[in-house]
Amino acid sequence: MARFHRAKEPLVGQKTARLWKRARSRDERSESDRSEEEEYEELDYASDEEAVSEEGAPPAVAPHTGGAFPAGGVTAQKASGDAGILDPQGNPLFDPDDLRHPRSAEWEPPEHIARYIALRMRTPLSRESRSKLRAECPRPSVPGSACKTPEVDPQIAQFLNKSGWKQKKGLDFSLRHCQDKIMDTIGPLSKAYEVLEAAKAGDAELDIDVVIGWVQRAICLLGNANMAVSAERRKAILLKIDPKLATMAVSEPGPSAEGMLLEIIS
Repeated sequence: MARFHRAKEPLVGQKTARLWKRARSRDERSESDRSEEEEYEELDYASDEEAVSEEGAPPAVAPHTGGAFPAGGVTAQKASGDAGILDPQGNPLFDPDDLRHPRSAEWEPPEHIARYIALRMRTPLSRESRSKLRAECPRPSVPGSACKTPEVDPQIAQFLNKSGWKQKKGLDFSLRHCQDKIMDTIGPLSKAYEVLEAAKAGDAELDIDVVIGWVQRAICLLGNANMAVSAERRKAILLKIDPKLATMAVSEPGPSAEGMLLEIIS
């Protein structure tokens, strides 16, 4: 677990202790004289495994709890005359730019769902588990290869190689691993969407257990992606404190950190 002691840690002095304290701040914005690419090059590591209230803002409303979503959430026709993508019944699919209702208040799911989400959002998947989930529900084939993790164009890579850029090291390599895990979630989400659409169209009976199964898989994959991004953020912070500490980035502090990226023990 990524735990740090303020005053009892002999490895660093008071300045580093202050940096650790600042690392917990939600509004921390660290600066460095060196580029992030240079810092990442020093350590060949990649994890495998606002709403702001303003005066005059609309009041918070109760969250959507069931039933059909309001028609105001999706306009039937865009101002530009483009109706967008329609389902087989001729209804436009959801477009977040068309939302008209005010922001929702905080809400809590049922206890068993909340506990499941809390567990899986902070649980990285083993290589074997991730491979099985990806095999069970691969990403769908869609136009423009939109569900594939983008690769660096070969011509750009060739140009960058001349300047010492390494495809399997550095910042881009780490970010690609994180993006790849984020993209994994589209597999089960698309499957759940497909099952619901088939039932809506009357082509098949709705099997609730199947839908729940796909949603649970998506949550597991999303948690795995969340852990990968958190590890990269911890690594970036620890590199600025002391490069020797960067290997601790993979250690997840757990619920005792209460939502903080790093857990500091007084």
